[in-house]
Amino acid sequence: DAVTLEVEAEYKVLAGTALNGIPVIANRTFQAVTRVKEGQWAIMSGLMRASEARTITGLWGLADIPYLGALFRKTTKEREDGRTLLVLKPTIVRKPTAGPLTDPVWVGTETRPLTIVDPDSPPA
Repeated sequence: DAVTLEVEAEYKVLAGTALNGIPVIANRTFQAVTRVKEGQWAIMSGLMRASEARTITGLWGLADIPYLGALFRKTTKEREDGRTLLVLKPTIVRKPTAGPLTDPVWVGTETRPLTIVDPDSPPA
């Protein structure tokens, strides 16, 4: 059996903050239609992300002096890489076949003893 999949995926990540302190959210979307046999894997999409940030900290005023300011400031570089892979494996859920039950059904409560009801016998 095969399944036709209509896939719509959305990936959101915090990308940083703006100058006014409001967070910046990076948004990626993906839409596709594919046909896959039951139990097989389908690689739908891949996402690679790279970000780089540079931070300068130091003593106010002294860090801005040309040449001499390097003694009073610290520069930090950060690089972040990320990879995301969207993989699907469909499983068809089928209704049980109609027919007589083959296993006995246990009924009762804790205060009453349990009895076995024969599912093949006609209802009383």
